This record gives sequence, structure tokens and C-alpha cells, in this order.
Amino acid sequence: MPALRRLQSTFDTTQFRVVAVSVDRGSHEFVREYARTLGMSFDVLHDRSGALQQLYLFSGLPGTVLIDRRGVIRARFAGAIDWGADRNRSLVRGIIAEAPRRGVGGN
Repeated sequence: MPALRRLQSTFDTTQFRVVAVSVDRGSHEFVREYARTLGMSFDVLHDRSGALQQLYLFSGLPGTVLIDRRGVIRARFAGAIDWGADRNRSLVRGIIAEAPRRGVGGN
């Protein structure tokens, strides 16, 4: 979590957001309190059913999914990732730098 906190602080939150998803079976209050005690500076969602885990097809925890501004999955990682590494930050920078594609009718 500290690495994700540092990663979020590196980028403009209008361009990049970290969102954690807890799949703990406990209560929403437990997850909220746990996130607070860790000082998480990003959103923490609680998905007891595991639906998001299935939707984004990751089996190991922690799992990381990078989604671009169009909602396209650009990368998927199983296990802990070193978000301080240049190659990983460059991956995020590259996804942010891409101009959004215009849809039909200029949207």
C-alpha cells in the first residue's frame, strides 16, 4: 500500500487514479477502518462477492489492473509490483500520455 500511495502522489489525480479493491469477507466498516489505519490516500472499494476479481480476471492477490481512460485493460499483474521502478512508472506515463480516441460523431 505504501508503494501505491507514492505512485498516486506522483501523478495528477485528474489523469491517474489508484483504486484499491478489498475482497475480504468482513464488514464494510472493517475494510474502511483498515484503510484508515494504513493511511490510504486513495479510494478503497469493498467487493465481498469477488465479482471485480472475476471481471478483471486476476486470481492471485494482490492483483493489479491498469485501465486506460477508455476503459480498456492495458496491463495485468499478479503479485506485488515495484511501482518505484522506472519501467513501471514509464508504463503508467505512457498510458496517461495517449490521447483519447474519438468515437463516432466526435465523442
